[in-house]
Amino acid sequence: MRFVIRADAFRVSGAGHVMRSSVIAEELIDRGYEVYFVGNLDEIPWVREYISNLGFKGICKPGEQFPTNQITDTLILDSYDISITDPFIQPKNWNKILVLVDDTTPTYIGDLYIHPGPETSWTKPESQSTSPFLFGLEYLLIRKSLREYKHVFVKNSNNEIKVLITAGGSDPFAFSQNLVKLLSESIFTFHAFVLAPDFQLPNQDPRFELIQLGNEYERLLGDIDFVFTTAGTSSWEFHFLGIPVALASAVENQNRNYLYQISNGISWDLGFRDLEGKWQFKGSLLNSLLPEINSIKFKGSRSYVVLDGEGINRILNILI
Repeated sequence: MRFVIRADAFRVSGAGHVMRSSVIAEELIDRGYEVYFVGNLDEIPWVREYISNLGFKGICKPGEQFPTNQITDTLILDSYDISITDPFIQPKNWNKILVLVDDTTPTYIGDLYIHPGPETSWTKPESQSTSPFLFGLEYLLIRKSLREYKHVFVKNSNNEIKVLITAGGSDPFAFSQNLVKLLSESIFTFHAFVLAPDFQLPNQDPRFELIQLGNEYERLLGDIDFVFTTAGTSSWEFHFLGIPVALASAVENQNRNYLYQISNGISWDLGFRDLEGKWQFKGSLLNSLLPEINSIKFKGSRSYVVLDGEGINRILNILI
């Protein structure tokens, strides 16, 4: 039995498709299966490096010759951009097709559909009415490194407030840059690790430290008191680790996740990017939040969602 991941990472759309499907790939590789990756990775170098080190049997770009086998091969598809008529993803090439879906996923033909999140408006194509469609927090895909990290996760007792600012694997809408500008105007003491592409940090403000995009930030997580982030895949990783989150919506396909977390009291409402592409951050939230982060009132002021990190095993128990 072979498995083939088909996903892309672009600067504008981010690394979410590749990172969550790579959770499945990594577990399959650990179990001894032959796994291949097909996708575009050139626009985000750290993602390309991450995939190249994961242990795939082979990695190739779309359009390159890849001999599929209808008897042995399972396709794991995660995309918003691949055409439903793309020859590579057609059922005639595969024994099974697993499709990871969100609200804006095209109506791909699949044998199993999974939305690794709490809710979605996506519907199956009529031709696939008998194909199972599963969704919920029990199917969240948490990276192996974070699942293992949680077992040794110890919070720093240092009194200095330490926050992480990140928009996930890329930051095409300058979330970090705009939030840093707003935070720099505050008078509060904190240390902010900014996971983002290079940009000019505020002059003579030692509170901000730029961190290179990639997975290196994981070594900092034991020191992080709070995360400012967008409502993509990575927001659930912070909840899994029990780190409080303030959440913003950057694009339409994040709105449902954003509204779910805010309405259920899981995350603080940081704001959103409007139709004109401008960030509408809630300055009043920031002014009240920063001095409260280390207080007793803060520690008990948020409902925490319990995530067991077993989504990968539930999915593979169904797929294999």
